[in-house]
Amino acid sequence: MLDKVSVEIKEVYRLHHKLIKMGIGFSMILLLVLGVNQVIFAQEVLEFELEIELQDREKYDIEFEVKGEQFEAFYKVPGSSPLYGDEAKAMIDPLFEELQLNPDMNKRDLQEQILSIFNIDPDQVREFELEIEFSDGSKIEID
Repeated sequence: MLDKVSVEIKEVYRLHHKLIKMGIGFSMILLLVLGVNQVIFAQEVLEFELEIELQDREKYDIEFEVKGEQFEAFYKVPGSSPLYGDEAKAMIDPLFEELQLNPDMNKRDLQEQILSIFNIDPDQVREFELEIEFSDGSKIEID
């Protein structure tokens, strides 16, 4: 009986080490594919507030905030009804994915990228405000 248990323990130990090696290998692949900054230093967005007012007074208002295990989200762009909660998050997630937000982003490039995503002519922008807070406490602010 003890021999059988000993064999099973050795098998579990062997599988455990195999999984660890696979995890290290997978991590190396992620590093190679995505780059060090995207894997190791990726920061979660805890708060995102974007307000754009155009010359014709149309407004874009997008807000997202993580509160513990919960979140609050609001999404309003010209020509659509305001969205809240999960519906708003469904619109915000692809925006975050496309922007690939990180604390070291160039503010001018980020602003241009946002305007491009929403197909906004920079000459039509009356006001542009963006505040992003990341999980490491760093922030991006554009006024």
